[in-house]
Amino acid sequence: MDKVRAAIAVADEAAAEQDAAQEVADTKAAAEEACAEAVRAAKIQAAVAEDAVKQWERDNPIEAATLAGVAVGGAVGAVAVDALRPRKLTDTAKDAVLEGLFGAFGLDAEKEKVREQAAREEKLYRIKLFEPDLKLLGLSLLDAPDLDEKRLRKAFRERSRVLHPDVRDESLDQKGVPTVYELNAAFEALRKLL
Repeated sequence: MDKVRAAIAVADEAAAEQDAAQEVADTKAAAEEACAEAVRAAKIQAAVAEDAVKQWERDNPIEAATLAGVAVGGAVGAVAVDALRPRKLTDTAKDAVLEGLFGAFGLDAEKEKVREQAAREEKLYRIKLFEPDLKLLGLSLLDAPDLDEKRLRKAFRERSRVLHPDVRDESLDQKGVPTVYELNAAFEALRKLL
């Protein structure tokens, strides 16, 4: 009889532990769902805020240009790129909304993913402006998102081996063939973007 009572007590204790574990699991699932909903809401609010700021920029172009401003750097390539595409007020507003919403919920990983994607898109947009230089170096826009200085140097060296005057056949018609000077200029322009 004592063994039966002890077994029942152990079974009751195990059932209580199982109920407590299920309650913890349910609480975690509810918290995860709440966080996922908060992320969805934050993304929607960020999109709405971005649309509102874009509309304001369209309605007030002079004020938007004044607020956004263009940073002037020391290097000629950097100045040219910044002049072609200054950081828009919408980008700044989006950063502020992301920082506020994701930071409030402690979603630093999600915020970092959004920032990394935005940085990749910005890099691709800037490099698109120099697509002829990419082609001169034997690269395409498909190579642009993963382009770093090491890959750029490798492409530069490979094209230099083809275009260098010591290697080229001077007896052939050279019209339309890029010079090493053009290759150097393309390399420097793209290197400054990275």
